[in-house]
Amino acid sequence: MRDQDLCNALKELTVRYMDALQDSLPRGGGLPTRLVPKVEFDTNGSLTVGRESKPDFGLLAATTLIDFVNDKVNEALIIDLLRHEGIVNLLKDKGVSIIPMAFAYNILQPMITRQLVMQNGIQFNEGEFASNYRAFEEYMNSEEDRYILSAPLSNFTMESDIERIGPFTIRKLNADEFAAYNGITADPDSLARSISLPHLEFVLEMPTTVKRGSPALTQTNQECFWWLVAIMKLTKAGSVGYTTIWGQPLSWSGMSFGVGNAYPRYTVVGRPYILQNQDLPGLRAHWEIVETFSVGRLHSGQQLFSDSAMRSIGFELMRP
Repeated sequence: MRDQDLCNALKELTVRYMDALQDSLPRGGGLPTRLVPKVEFDTNGSLTVGRESKPDFGLLAATTLIDFVNDKVNEALIIDLLRHEGIVNLLKDKGVSIIPMAFAYNILQPMITRQLVMQNGIQFNEGEFASNYRAFEEYMNSEEDRYILSAPLSNFTMESDIERIGPFTIRKLNADEFAAYNGITADPDSLARSISLPHLEFVLEMPTTVKRGSPALTQTNQECFWWLVAIMKLTKAGSVGYTTIWGQPLSWSGMSFGVGNAYPRYTVVGRPYILQNQDLPGLRAHWEIVETFSVGRLHSGQQLFSDSAMRSIGFELMRP
């Protein structure tokens, strides 16, 4: 922890926010909740879908935000924080004004939401705040945003649950991801609607780091996804594809996004693509060829391949 004064100031705001949330709840009332799907697989791989209620900490943090900032004591604490060089630089990198509401939306609300999730309730937890603050301070001083880029694979299955090829990971979806990517919601009829297309079961992922405030899905990153799926098709027969690349922030702050079709499931014409363990050496060797011709460009944001490099890659990949 580098800045104890900043830590103390943010802790005071967080404690006051928890008190304000407690005062905002109806007498005898509980936390706001939302219904979410509960997906379970039995030992035979059969799917069951139910519903469960979970606290809606994002909604809880948002409902009190404006009233909290408009309180004179809280506003004065925030104005003092807006003199901190790191806070100022962070807000400038996000392209917002150095004013209390910009601080509230871009720093305070994410910090409060994280705190509520980490402590699983309104009761302030000192240890969880220390972890929360350390993550924020690291982010504030890093000048970087970290994301995981994900593309659910259609018409695809794999012998293993997880494999790594170059910067990519191919892995089986967990229950929550399975529900999200396959359009399964808390609506009891959503499962019946979802079976009109084959279920997505695996996702292709790649981490990326960009300058704070910069777009995470560069042309280079999109080309990397395209090339890996292309060499998968060259490695063995079978149809495989994706329609959408999703971005999820790994750093303290950032926005989730999706580029492509908003509904990632579609019908692939052709036989299913089954990646077996015996196929992996060939797939990794093909990716090494791609990397060889993209040295210095793979994560630089430049065009990944020149026309001559494209021809050379094609020649090498087709070599017996």
